[in-house]
Amino acid sequence: MLPEGNDNVSEERPPSRRTPGHGPSLGLVVTLIFSGMVLGLLLALFATQSPWLPRWGQAPLYDEALITALVERASPAVVEVSINRLTAVERGSGFLVDTEGHIVTNQHVVANPGELTVLMADGRTLEGTLLGTSRADDLAVLKVDAQEVAGIAPLSLANSDDIRLGQLAVAIGSAFAQFNSVTVGVVSGTQRSQTSRLQQGAGGTVFRPLPELVQTDAALNPGNSGGPLLDRDGRVIGVNSAVQLEGNSFDVSIQTGVGFAVSSNTLRDILPELMSPGEFLRPWLGVSSRPLTRVQFRYLDVDVEQGVYVTLVCAGSPADISGLRGDRFNLRPSGRGDLITAIDGNPVVEVSDIVTRLNDLRPGDSVTLSVIREKQHREVDVILAPWGVCSP
Repeated sequence: MLPEGNDNVSEERPPSRRTPGHGPSLGLVVTLIFSGMVLGLLLALFATQSPWLPRWGQAPLYDEALITALVERASPAVVEVSINRLTAVERGSGFLVDTEGHIVTNQHVVANPGELTVLMADGRTLEGTLLGTSRADDLAVLKVDAQEVAGIAPLSLANSDDIRLGQLAVAIGSAFAQFNSVTVGVVSGTQRSQTSRLQQGAGGTVFRPLPELVQTDAALNPGNSGGPLLDRDGRVIGVNSAVQLEGNSFDVSIQTGVGFAVSSNTLRDILPELMSPGEFLRPWLGVSSRPLTRVQFRYLDVDVEQGVYVTLVCAGSPADISGLRGDRFNLRPSGRGDLITAIDGNPVVEVSDIVTRLNDLRPGDSVTLSVIREKQHREVDVILAPWGVCSP
């Protein structure tokens, strides 16, 4: 009996009137399923291998196991350096470079006198002694009792010439007095140059480029200075200096997200010198200079548009003895000053090119400068001397 009002309703469905070709065939369905499976497998494999794509449930930016293992190995050799004075305590970082108790740090960390103490990773506080310093390189070496650091593996130095852009960079140090803080980034630049202040007095302020710096985006903050910048193998590629160029000043209290470290090769070259008390003095010419714009080069009316224009020759310096000339100008150079275009045949574009060459030499060595003076090309031989006080 059918329900009232549904006389046309039947419990049997009419046969399908679809004709062949209007629906997917079995072969097509199988092909689509197989293609989807292959595509899914490829995406899963790519996501597993690529550092840029996150895995399900996590988004690692680096190999966490590698970083944690690296930090566990290196941290015991990283220390906090404190200079205790009557009015304040200044802190920086450092690291052991051998089993004899030698600790590397920045020169600006220990520049002000005071009681020097070293905080170890295990919480012990050791008395430290300042040995050698180099203002020109912003490096210094401290010494603690070798017996106190027995069993702690020192950090080894990598060859900074082998650094590649984009490689892993790990900084460890007491950022804002937070002991053994870790930041991770990459090497974002090599062969960089920043300026440090070496002298300030009656003769004015003298600056010197710090060449061959390693640039990193690993966060460096006050307190990181002197700590190690490490590669993926835990080797030191640089000594974090947190150099910030701000109006031609050397300031570690202001950072803009780009940090700099003194290269490991610079440290290696002078490390034996720094293990003896006293200041290590780089050779110098004894000149000050300023970069010229293209328009200012035209005022010189010379056949080049690059070089270092001498503005001041320090009295009694190697440059003074050799007869170099300076030209203190405001906007328009007179051309009476010397334009240094090469040193020992190597082209000079900026002051850091001269400093890089001088860093390979020692006081007493000689160099040949190619200069242009009053439109005339000449060669000037200079016998280098230890860095001295510049007076006009």
